[in-house]
Amino acid sequence: SCRGYGTGVDVGEVLRGVLGLIRKHQIRIDANYATLVVNILCTESLARRMFPNYNLLDAARPLLESYRGMCYTRSGLPKPSARRSSFVKFWLSVMYMKKRVLDGAFF
Repeated sequence: SCRGYGTGVDVGEVLRGVLGLIRKHQIRIDANYATLVVNILCTESLARRMFPNYNLLDAARPLLESYRGMCYTRSGLPKPSARRSSFVKFWLSVMYMKKRVLDGAFF
């Protein structure tokens, strides 16, 4: 179970578990999803080897929370895409720059 940000959740362990269940139950998944999962696993593994205290989920928190706030209502329903598409692209760029500054303090 995911305990949330700041609790040391190992993204790699969670994704490996999901892939194990997919394989065990012989579920077909889209190639784009499989590629995304493998890329996340590689990124997480590389980050963990270089900086053992770096947690990928915690580092992605500003981006994930910004995206959730822009794309979903408080009740969890998606917002209409026409209202958010250009603003989301702009805001995520701003949040990415903020994340780079925060990561700079870590590295």
